[in-house]
Amino acid sequence: MNPRNQIQSSWTSIPEEFSFKVLNALEAEFAKQAKAGEFIVEGKIFDNEILIRIGYLERGRLRQINFEASVDYDRESSEILDSFYLCVDSLGLWMHEYFEKAEQDEDQDLPLTWRPAE
Repeated sequence: MNPRNQIQSSWTSIPEEFSFKVLNALEAEFAKQAKAGEFIVEGKIFDNEILIRIGYLERGRLRQINFEASVDYDRESSEILDSFYLCVDSLGLWMHEYFEKAEQDEDQDLPLTWRPAE
């Protein structure tokens, strides 16, 4: 899990309580996938960037699918939770699209480099 801003060095893990809440939401939203595998939530908080990864590992498979989002934030702002939720909401939309296409057996190429989103 690499930050967009390559000058970042020190970081802190996202709070376990936040990861637990996200896992519960994922299991409720993607019940079918949760029964067939497991979700993994991890993330890092850098000086001015939040990076969140949601992985999905289907039982019996070696390959884990990862969805990552990153957002800049201001440490002095009281709205850091908004930045967390922005990442998770964005990843949720992307995951919906991915799982819908997977059910239709469509080939999908996931991006391997950071790209901006509006």
